[in-house]
Amino acid sequence: MNPSILDSLRQGGYILYVRHGEATAGEDRPNLDLRDCSTQRNLSGEGRRQAAAFGEAFLRLQIPVQSPVLAGPLCRTKETAELAFGKENIQTDPFWIRIYRLSGDVTPSE
Repeated sequence: MNPSILDSLRQGGYILYVRHGEATAGEDRPNLDLRDCSTQRNLSGEGRRQAAAFGEAFLRLQIPVQSPVLAGPLCRTKETAELAFGKENIQTDPFWIRIYRLSGDVTPSE
């Protein structure tokens, strides 16, 4: 990592957007239920390892993380954040489900 970027990250004050770890193949079910992980694609074993390694890298590189960390409501995004930063430090932000829905059929006003 570029030393000047790392120094900047260590000073804090940034908002970082991170995608979830690797998920299982396939698609979310048409009847997706945010309270039921069985209706969603979830993290694969590799995705869980990626999430844990991501959190460990922040600790090792001494990059501060402000709590709560906001995560989308899908199980794979919440689990990624929880594995990286601890379940007690995560808050679900429903805004991200609106972004997810943009990948489907939306009306012109949406």
